[in-house]
Amino acid sequence: QGHEREVRRPCQKRRKHIEQTAAEWSAKGHLENPRPVMRGGRPTLAVKAAHSGRTPGILHDRSNRGDTVYVEPSGVVELSNRLTKKTSAENALVQRILSECTRTVVRRRADLEELDQIMGEADLGFASARWASEVQARFPTMTSDALVLREARHPGLIQSLGHAAVVPLDLELGNEFHLLVVTGPNTGGKTVVLKTVGLLASCACAGFPIPAAEGTNIPSIPCIGADIGDAQSLTSSLSTFSGHLQRIQIILDQAKPGMLVLLDELGTGTDPEEGAALGQAILEVLLEKGAWVIANTHLGSLKMFSVQVAGAENASMEFDPVSLTPSYRLLVGVPGASHALEVARILGLSQPILERASSLADREGAGEELLAQASGIRRDAENMRSRARNAEAHAREVLRAAQENEGASRMRAEIREQEAEQAFRDLRSRVERLMEDQAVPLLDRLSGHEKQSLESCLGQMRMVFKESDLMARWQQFLKSLKKGEVVWVPAYRERMRIQKVDRKRERVQLWHGQLSLDLPFHELSWVDPPPPEDPTP
Repeated sequence: QGHEREVRRPCQKRRKHIEQTAAEWSAKGHLENPRPVMRGGRPTLAVKAAHSGRTPGILHDRSNRGDTVYVEPSGVVELSNRLTKKTSAENALVQRILSECTRTVVRRRADLEELDQIMGEADLGFASARWASEVQARFPTMTSDALVLREARHPGLIQSLGHAAVVPLDLELGNEFHLLVVTGPNTGGKTVVLKTVGLLASCACAGFPIPAAEGTNIPSIPCIGADIGDAQSLTSSLSTFSGHLQRIQIILDQAKPGMLVLLDELGTGTDPEEGAALGQAILEVLLEKGAWVIANTHLGSLKMFSVQVAGAENASMEFDPVSLTPSYRLLVGVPGASHALEVARILGLSQPILERASSLADREGAGEELLAQASGIRRDAENMRSRARNAEAHAREVLRAAQENEGASRMRAEIREQEAEQAFRDLRSRVERLMEDQAVPLLDRLSGHEKQSLESCLGQMRMVFKESDLMARWQQFLKSLKKGEVVWVPAYRERMRIQKVDRKRERVQLWHGQLSLDLPFHELSWVDPPPPEDPTP
């Protein structure tokens, strides 16, 4: 604050002096503008060039036209010099402080890096929790067996449509087959299948929970290759077909066992026969290299290829032939028809065109009709599989509930056992105290037959305790007592450390803070208390 006052005073004094000078020179007609102008960090006045000789001071600048010069009044120069000196000292002090702070930070670099790592992990944990809450996600199992999705949903669709409105995806890859060829109508959801699989696999491998049901398994995938969307580019002279080929070539170069490959609209963008042949060759190479592949296509020969080759399977996007709308459900096991005419009708294509296309399609429609029939059969099979899966899930829930009940029963049994042990210890302690306080003094007053009867009764009472199972455990506890161990003393409701064990007198000396207590064995307990401090003498 003192340094700030030292800077503020000359600054105020300089401003006052230059205002006075400006008023004087302006009254004499020497100035173009009475307001001070900063030049080179110094306050100056805009003086008419013709009057520069009548204004004492230092000339700092000149206007472009040369009719104005900027003069620092001589009375201000000394004040500016003094202020510059203090400002320089202030800047040097600031630089010194910043340098020291920088050195301090550098010396703690390792601690700061460790803290940054911890904060990053905490941030990741909070982000994962928030993500899981928003999309109802959970962590999948991460074994190397196969890629299994159960009731998986695309998180983007969940956020835009809501969890209940998104049709779940069930899919397996890597067990019975490593190639899945997905067919079906446009707008049926084939591309969404690829994006869902790719995104959820990436999230799981990065340590994030995913919106999928129990039973989902994501293997450790070495890399993911995807050709999704149209790579057409006018600037790069790429057609749709050449764009696909460029991306597929990169995937083929990187292909390795366990790699996940997602191919959208394989073989499109060129002649259908040549495109199908090229697509089949690509799939054969990927299968040979051990990659796991999901490919979308409309080409009939690729549908048949996946039926004939080992390690491949067909799937289709379900299409309701009655309502002529897609259900967005993936049916694994049968190729699907493209339903191009039905989709065109839904999108409003004119009736004459639809009729002509239908007549042309009828000539070669036997294959599509067969696929449609197969799709119907597959729908029935999928419904049966879905019911079986629900039954399996119900069975798992029943088993889990039974296991939880078993665990709860075991815990209750342990609690009852502890309660029984505590009750036995309390009962024995009260009986021992009663015999010491009442029976022993009474023996001293009795004689003859009465004394013998009382001694026999006391002996029988001790034998009852001695022969019980809990007494056997109590004896084991007493044998284990040794100096330095900590025991629970119910009468004091504290843990105490053993100072000395006298087995002949059946007594023990304990540390109670700085005091030493001498207590009989029956005042101790082997039942763990609600817990506490480990006292030290």
